[in-house]
Amino acid sequence: MNKRDKISTYIAFQNVITFYYPLLKNLNLYEFYEELDKESSSIIYSDPKCYQCSNHIASEVSTGRELIALCKKVCNIILSNNDILGKCKDNIDNKPCQHMNYWLYNKIMSIIDNTSLVRNFYAAVNMYTHTHKHIFRNCTFTNFKIDKDKFKKKHILYKFLESYDDMKNKIDSQNELYTPLYCKRVKEYFNFYNLIKDNCINDTCEYSNDLQNFKNKINKPEELTFIYEKCKYKSISCKHGTNGNDDVPCLGPQGNPLLFQIFGNDPDNIVNVLLNVAIISVPTLTIFLILFKDVHEQICPLNRFIRELENFNHNNQRFSTYDDLTDIVAENNKSLKDIGCAVYKGYTRLTAFDDENRRKFCDYLNLWLDEKKNTHTTVKSDIIIEKWVRIENLWDKLNEKGKSSQQCERKSTGKNASEIKKRMDLMVYCANRDYFKDLCKKAISWKINVNQKCSLFNEFTNKNYTKFYNENECFDKAQDPQDYRYHISNECTLYNMSKTFPIFDSEQKAILDNDNIRTAIKKCVIHPEVEDKNTKQTGDVVDDRTKTSESRIALDESEDGLAESKFRHSEQEVDLPSPPVIVFPTSTDASLTDIGHSKPIYYAGLSVSGVFFTSMVLYKV
Repeated sequence: MNKRDKISTYIAFQNVITFYYPLLKNLNLYEFYEELDKESSSIIYSDPKCYQCSNHIASEVSTGRELIALCKKVCNIILSNNDILGKCKDNIDNKPCQHMNYWLYNKIMSIIDNTSLVRNFYAAVNMYTHTHKHIFRNCTFTNFKIDKDKFKKKHILYKFLESYDDMKNKIDSQNELYTPLYCKRVKEYFNFYNLIKDNCINDTCEYSNDLQNFKNKINKPEELTFIYEKCKYKSISCKHGTNGNDDVPCLGPQGNPLLFQIFGNDPDNIVNVLLNVAIISVPTLTIFLILFKDVHEQICPLNRFIRELENFNHNNQRFSTYDDLTDIVAENNKSLKDIGCAVYKGYTRLTAFDDENRRKFCDYLNLWLDEKKNTHTTVKSDIIIEKWVRIENLWDKLNEKGKSSQQCERKSTGKNASEIKKRMDLMVYCANRDYFKDLCKKAISWKINVNQKCSLFNEFTNKNYTKFYNENECFDKAQDPQDYRYHISNECTLYNMSKTFPIFDSEQKAILDNDNIRTAIKKCVIHPEVEDKNTKQTGDVVDDRTKTSESRIALDESEDGLAESKFRHSEQEVDLPSPPVIVFPTSTDASLTDIGHSKPIYYAGLSVSGVFFTSMVLYKV
């Protein structure tokens, strides 16, 4: 691949950066971009005052209608009283306006590259910025007047310059999960700078100032020392571009571990080799898929929300002095204080999510609080019910303060701890499944790392299918078909295992959820004789599944779709079959064992798998 191709490839990858780095959404710049996206997408009806957009932009020209629609959305943002610029955390100097300028030009370039229409677009929107300076913080929009390719390079450099200090703070935290990912991001920016700098050697280059600002910010002994020490990187020779002592270096890992001797110094290359080259054994592939799946599980949005919710020490330090929590803190009850600060954190955090995730996380927060109430007022009894009312009152206060579109209604279920726990487990699985499913679907759509991302999805759904299948031997026939413990929605229900635990077919390059891909959980009833006997002895029906499992019988496939097996006596011991896990192997996987000449390589792979695994564990990228 020549240098021009490498640059184009790198820029293409910027369009899917959140696919590889979900943590970027935690940076201030990206959070503000997300706020702008949400604000523009929430606009359904345009203000009549925005008619100038149609007057200035020719709708008959290709993509003109899209540009008019964007113009009207920007106009509505300017005219609204939502103070969108005030939502930017980098609220110093003119940063919010500057960030929005880059966001807007990026939107325009995604629609059109016609300079005349772009000029007309800015003429229209700046009519509104000039007439509404008082509510739009004197912000005006600048036409960068450069083509799409040059702007993307300029934008990449800008995003680094504006996010670097934020990333430095994340790196400095030395979080085992976050630090390596942010370090990897910094390394890519360094290498990108060296990739493009030689094509921009004079002041006529549209992004020469950005390159110089990049160099001025980074090429300092204290900055480079920080990166070398915190990220365990060192300066290496650049594959592309000149290497000067007074310039930004390319970065590579310190040391010379076994894997880097074999595969080079690019961790992503190692992953791709392990995932795609047939000489590595299947068990080794499995190990690495587990490692990378665990990382992704940690950064699933709901899992991150749960960690924030249950970080009691941090929440206490941050929120215990807030007025809304005064009466709770005054009770001098640690558990009450922990839960109160956690509710405050969780509820206020909901506003940062889109409508779909806000609804899911609101449901989870309700369940979480019900579980805490049951535990602390009934099981541990360290909070009396009269004091617990303060927690419920806190929720009501937060609900009254929030916007109607962002409120989270309190829905107390009155269920016992066991029922709540089962529903919470299913809810967390489905939210995480949707995250992995989205990774896989994007990979399929963009034709990038399909096997890697979709193998993570398969491994995750297979593991959880086995878990839920084994934990629920069978359903009581008398149970509601939408039992609280087992049914959340049509896509998240143990009554339809195929829909809830879909699989990726590597041959069709598609995610399948047909009715026959998973074995359904059996439907059980109590044998009449045993039921009569138990009724005489106890006088009531035992609901505990572990106590009644031996007295249950199963029926054949029923018309409602739940699998049933034949009658058996209550004292008869039956070995339940393990749930089948369906995997669609790739042709590469099959060749490892099916072809005679491949077997020695396969067994050799087994023998060295421990070495590869140990090397990766001992060395952190």
